Amino acid sequence: MKLNTKPITSKLLYAPAEPLDCFLGSYGNGQIALLLRDALTGEPVAKATVCLDSPAPPFGSIALKVWGENAGIEETLLAAGIILPGVQATIPCGYAEAHVYRLAFAVNQKESV
Repeated sequence: MKLNTKPITSKLLYAPAEPLDCFLGSYGNGQIALLLRDALTGEPVAKATVCLDSPAPPFGSIALKVWGENAGIEETLLAAGIILPGVQATIPCGYAEAHVYRLAFAVNQKESV
């Protein structure tokens, strides 16, 4: 399910100023997934979220992958109104940490990614 009505301007380090669309999905364990695609070509640009074994983010929240090629994802999703300001928690994820944010909308439909 596409979350934006007009293209989102990317603030990603490796795709600055690119027009993006954000899609809602879910991982196999039911956690929310967000996928960013190029608004012009439909090609995948980034998977914004990570799937965590434990602890899972609270319902209505997501764990953002904020390292490596996803640098700038927080700024991109905040500016687009997809997530609410304020990191709820940081959760260890391998050698990095995922940042947990509340979604800015109610979640009632999920599609697999």
